[in-house]
Amino acid sequence: VFCASMADVFEDRPDLHDERARLFDLIDRTPHLIWQLLTKRPDNVLRLVPFRWHSHWPSNVWPGTTVEDQQRADERVQTLAELPAPVRFLSCEPLLGPVDLRMWLWLPPFEDDERERGIDWVIVGGESGPGHRNLDLNHARSLRDQCADAGVPFFFKQVGGQFPTSGGDRLDGETLHAFPLS
Repeated sequence: VFCASMADVFEDRPDLHDERARLFDLIDRTPHLIWQLLTKRPDNVLRLVPFRWHSHWPSNVWPGTTVEDQQRADERVQTLAELPAPVRFLSCEPLLGPVDLRMWLWLPPFEDDERERGIDWVIVGGESGPGHRNLDLNHARSLRDQCADAGVPFFFKQVGGQFPTSGGDRLDGETLHAFPLS
């Protein structure tokens, strides 16, 4: 379940406390579903999730953050990489500049814990719609290669454009839709 695709569960809004509590209760009651929670605010995650998740993160909750360029990677990825979740992902879309993720694609295990830190999945795509900015395919290729070198699943979503067309989900003629093992 890609939750709140047009919102941010971890936006710091006290008026959403009850809605967030209902969401976390629903997540707890649906362990058979994988929940993808994408945010631009990974620094808010631990403060806003139920406290019980700090010591026992649900295996069906995959937090992710948006990374459009290197500046956003530098601001957001380290915090996400340190969350005690089974899968942490990046949505590099729209990818607006070159991004070097090598330092976050694998990090040593947590202290006193077998779980590894780092980024487990990278999704890349261009911007779509009127006024879109073109995707530089070399930036997408670089992320594909960084993920391949680190053994991290890579998902190429779309080239983008005003009217994305059939075949727009291919990079160099190849459909790259890898998913992490949960």
